[in-house]
Amino acid sequence: MITDYITVQNNDERLLFPYERYKSGNKNEENPIYKYSLPNSKYPIIIVPDKILLDDKLNYLNPGYYEVAISDDEKFLLLIQAKKLILKVYIINFEKKIKDTKLYEEEAILKEKLEEFKFKKKKKKILEIEDALKIIERKKAFNIKAQFITNNPKYYIIQYEDENYKATGYISKR
Repeated sequence: MITDYITVQNNDERLLFPYERYKSGNKNEENPIYKYSLPNSKYPIIIVPDKILLDDKLNYLNPGYYEVAISDDEKFLLLIQAKKLILKVYIINFEKKIKDTKLYEEEAILKEKLEEFKFKKKKKKILEIEDALKIIERKKAFNIKAQFITNNPKYYIIQYEDENYKATGYISKR
């Protein structure tokens, strides 16, 4: 493999090692954690400060950090911990929001350009476009929020908001 001295000088690892290296011999996609997990790992995190009694059979929701996601049928908020579904919370208030079309248009244009440059095998342009796509993903992730509210005397309230949805669910206090 012939490397450019500018690449070595700048320590650009993506150009020095164009193929991804796997120490174990298995690719990440083959690992069960990645294979069976939810497709997006950019879910917002809430902190549950207290142990919450869920039902009369003494089932508890332990204190800790939980990722919040909306189910595919848009009826439940999902509390996920360590890639495992812990609790489904029924949504009582649900709104669909209008998407920010400018971000999606930019993303679509960049993806088209990326395919074009992959076909032409221009590595520098590919890296520039991948960096721009990462910035767009960060902007999208910045709009995702979740909140756990404990000041209501009857309920624990979970509010979730992203670029498409705004949802509220609650867990009754016992």
